[in-house]
Amino acid sequence: MSLKIKLLLSIGLLVPTFLEAQLTQAFMLQNGFAPRKGEVVYQNGSLLFNHVTVGLTDNFSGGVGLMPTFLFEDRYIHYTATLKFAAPLRAEKVNVALCLFHWGETYFDGAAGGNFVKEWGNVATFGYGVATFGSRRKNVSVAAGGFFNYLYPDDDFLSDDERYAPFPYFGVSGYWQSSERTAFISENHIFSDGYSDFLLLSVGMRVLRPAAVFDFGFSTALDFAGGGFFDAYPVPWLGLALPLGKRTRAMWRG
Repeated sequence: MSLKIKLLLSIGLLVPTFLEAQLTQAFMLQNGFAPRKGEVVYQNGSLLFNHVTVGLTDNFSGGVGLMPTFLFEDRYIHYTATLKFAAPLRAEKVNVALCLFHWGETYFDGAAGGNFVKEWGNVATFGYGVATFGSRRKNVSVAAGGFFNYLYPDDDFLSDDERYAPFPYFGVSGYWQSSERTAFISENHIFSDGYSDFLLLSVGMRVLRPAAVFDFGFSTALDFAGGGFFDAYPVPWLGLALPLGKRTRAMWRG
C-alpha cells in the first residue's frame, strides 16, 4: 500500500466500500433495500438455517434454503423459499419492499425404497410489506403482513378455511453502523398462530469483513396466552453470510 493511500485512509478521505454488503436484512427480517443484480449470497443462521439468495434484477430477488432437521428428527426435511421486490421511494431516505417467506417440510421414507413422500406439509407461510427509513448504514424498518397458515395446523380442530386465514404479523428492526466494520442490530416480531400471541425480541451486532459478514446476538420470546405469558430464556444467534462467485465478491469490495 502506497504512502498516499495510507495517508488518505488515516484522515478518513478514502473509505472502503465493501461494507455496504449484506445490508438487505437485519438478522432475518428483510428491509426495503434490494440485493444488486447478479449478487449471490449464502447465509447460515445458528448452524441450522441455510439459505442462498440471488439478486435477479436490481429490484427483484429470490432464494431457497434447507434446514437439516433430519439430523435431529426421524427423516424430516425442512426447506425455505423467499421472494422479494424492493424499490426506493426516495433513495437512501425511504425504501419499500414486498416479501414472501415459505417454510415447508417433507420426509424421507426409507421403508418405501428410499423415496420422498409426495405430500408436502406447510409449516409457515407469510407475506409482509416493509418500509425502511434512513440510509443503508443507519435505518429503521417497519413491517406488517400476515401468516397464511398455522405453524403446525391441527386437522382435529381446524377446517381448511380456518387453517389458511391470515393471522397478523408486525415487525420492527433497527440498524446502526457505528464504524466501517461494526454495526448494531435490533429485530423484534409480533405474531399469532391462532392459539396465542408471540413477542420475539432480538439484539446483537454485525461484524463486516471483505470476505464474510458475521452476526452475533441473543433472542428471547414472550408467549401471551390465557391472560398470562410464558417467557423463554435468551438463546444465542450466530449468523454468517458469504459472497458466492467472483462477481459478488467484487461487489462486496466495491
